[in-house]
Amino acid sequence: MQQIADPVIAMLLQIYLAYPESSPVTLPPDVQEFYEFLGMQDSPQDRDTFATLIGRSPPSVYRLLLHNGKPGRPVMRWIEAIKRLKLTPKKSLKVMADVVSTVGDRQQVDKVLINGWTKQGGPGEHE
Repeated sequence: MQQIADPVIAMLLQIYLAYPESSPVTLPPDVQEFYEFLGMQDSPQDRDTFATLIGRSPPSVYRLLLHNGKPGRPVMRWIEAIKRLKLTPKKSLKVMADVVSTVGDRQQVDKVLINGWTKQGGPGEHE
């Protein structure tokens, strides 16, 4: 093994190894864990609601939650953004619903919170 010439780089490596929580690299959010954090149950209705709240179709959410699908980068960033707000599950749901409603109105998706994104040809089939 070769020595690291820059002492700061060597110190960073050592602290990251000794104290992993010091590392700036965060693990990507777990979709299932986030789903449960929001208080959602293992039901078709909750999965459909979750699909709307993350801007995806119900089949996409079924793949993510039930078949270990891999979410795309935009979904991961959306979940990370909501988590960074450090809100309660109820407040997180409210913020998500407000943003979905605002974007749905802007994109002329009628009743997006009720009908979802893909029933009207909107975004959602990217996962």
